[in-house]
Amino acid sequence: MVRVNIKTVSNLFRMGHCAPTVMFTVQQSIGSKDDRLVKLTSGMLGGIVNLGSECGGITSPIMPI
Repeated sequence: MVRVNIKTVSNLFRMGHCAPTVMFTVQQSIGSKDDRLVKLTSGMLGGIVNLGSECGGITSPIMPI
């Protein structure tokens, strides 16, 4: 668990906001190399499409399901 947290903080500094950071960390954890979902979640800045509603960091991990 600590390893994932260190990856998450490192990814946040590189990526900028929470949604793609969370998605990228989830994909690293499962060993996926496909970056399409990370790119899709970049539109979740400030909530979904910047509407200030649901946080992209909360909603992005359910996208692969």
